[in-house]
Amino acid sequence: KPRRYMKKSVLLLLLSLLIPVAAISQGNTKHLLFKSYVLGKVYFKDGTVNTGVLNYSLLTGKMLFMRDGTTYEIAKPNDVDHIDISEMIFVPAGDVFYQVIREGENGLYYQYFARLIPAGKPGLYGTSSHVSGSVPLSEIDVVAKKLYVPDEYNVNVENKYFVLKDGTYRAFTRIKDAEELFPGKEKALKDFLKKTKNKFKTHQEHLDALDFLLGNK
Repeated sequence: KPRRYMKKSVLLLLLSLLIPVAAISQGNTKHLLFKSYVLGKVYFKDGTVNTGVLNYSLLTGKMLFMRDGTTYEIAKPNDVDHIDISEMIFVPAGDVFYQVIREGENGLYYQYFARLIPAGKPGLYGTSSHVSGSVPLSEIDVVAKKLYVPDEYNVNVENKYFVLKDGTYRAFTRIKDAEELFPGKEKALKDFLKKTKNKFKTHQEHLDALDFLLGNK
């Protein structure tokens, strides 16, 4: 039976005396999921709930919170049951957090995964040239320490989907991933995707394909 996220617990007002209950503006937010820090709740496995202003790092997969103008990471994700932020639910997956698209066994989960790409320099006829490959976060101290992406870098977000199967998150991003996860259904899946014009890109398209493979469609 799916877990109910709206469970009863003791409310601890984290940061309530330090930060007004409002979005906090940030100068450069292209590395963050939300343009400003927003009010959210962290539900811990021990039953307590902390309320604070939160955001999500696209570069590190970490959940962030702000106190006195300083940004912190949630240090122990495994102590967290789930996080409710801007009507989205996130759950810990090792050291990072996944968004819940549909919870539970055979549920669908999504990881916001981004890479730093050097911005292209102006070239002939107004075109831009790009340095191939992504840049390791550790090579750019200003990003790692201050969570600020310089203008000369872009953030390239990639889709990563997972299915929770037998308690393990299994890749479900590409059609090949789906075929490996459900062997013997390769042709049926291709026929389904073609018939329904499913491009296997959006949350709903992945859900539809998953339901088909599970025999729910």
